[in-house]
Amino acid sequence: MRIQIVLFDGFDPLDVLGPFEVFHIGAGLTGGRLTVELVSAEGARLVPSGLEAVSLTATAALDPAADLVVVPGAVGALALDPEVDGGDLVSAGNVTSGIDLALHLIEREVGPQVAHAVEQVIRHERRGTVWRAAGVAVTEA
Repeated sequence: MRIQIVLFDGFDPLDVLGPFEVFHIGAGLTGGRLTVELVSAEGARLVPSGLEAVSLTATAALDPAADLVVVPGAVGALALDPEVDGGDLVSAGNVTSGIDLALHLIEREVGPQVAHAVEQVIRHERRGTVWRAAGVAVTEA
């Protein structure tokens, strides 16, 4: 599974590096079944963050054929809950939610054993539930 994290001028480093670390560790624990790269719409370049002293290097251009594209800090309308999985659109509401969401995506795509192993490596326990429209709908009593 090819994962791209999109860098843009003014990005928040924590929104990028938390999920990047989760996916990178997941790649190592799956023998390379996952790959993760930092990209930008303009292609390979040094991208300045919102912190003056921090920049990251995009190694390639955004590729619409990637299996998963992560846009850090793009909370969107779904962020009424900390993490929301709408299938093709997934969002997270804050920095630690980005880590939790990356763990959820690893669980969704390659299984709970890998997600749990990554949690152990980074010493992080997911909080809350990832909301998704699946299962039986709740009805009024």
